[in-house]
Amino acid sequence: MTVMTGARDERAAHRSLGAIDEDNLFATGLTAMGLPRAEIPLALLLFNVGVELGQLGFVVLVLLLERSFRLLEIRWPAMVARLPGYAVGTLGAYWTFQRVVVLLGGARA
Repeated sequence: MTVMTGARDERAAHRSLGAIDEDNLFATGLTAMGLPRAEIPLALLLFNVGVELGQLGFVVLVLLLERSFRLLEIRWPAMVARLPGYAVGTLGAYWTFQRVVVLLGGARA
């Protein structure tokens, strides 16, 4: 196995192993930008809390839209009503196949 140096090579090594440690890469980036090591845990915590709050906000928005459609009695054609399910299933299948190819070493980043 070849020893790699640099942030780009480090990310490539993580991808080839199929184990991208996003927080570790984020922490490395914060250190490279000059953030003191003592402040990295708080920065990572607040970043992750922000991501989770954003996800919760999106879910609340979708639920509010769904409720408003129900209250306004908006009826969608059958094809349009099924479209979100097919979109999620297609994207999930694509992501699964992509990850399997990467894990089996068929695609190099």
